[in-house]
Amino acid sequence: MVHIDSPAAPLRADLPELFSLCAAQVGMRCLIHSLGDTLEHRLELLAAGLAPDQEIDVLSVSQKRHCVVACGQIRAAIGADLAQCITLKACEACQGTSS
Repeated sequence: MVHIDSPAAPLRADLPELFSLCAAQVGMRCLIHSLGDTLEHRLELLAAGLAPDQEIDVLSVSQKRHCVVACGQIRAAIGADLAQCITLKACEACQGTSS
């Protein structure tokens, strides 16, 4: 597990501009692009304190169990099925590689 004060992981060159939470790497800092493909998914994540255009830190990733993300003081464990539907964008400014 990555400590919240650890430096962010470098950007993965093989990631497309938008990718699912399950494709993220532990330690990445990302922006949430979309919260899922159904209203129920979006409402569930909004109730957990997550929203589009919010910056998150990826704390753990498991394609079969759950992913854990941090947003400020909020920690959210997201089931693998729902994590597949969450679209992220790497936060380049947070990675120290801004253009």
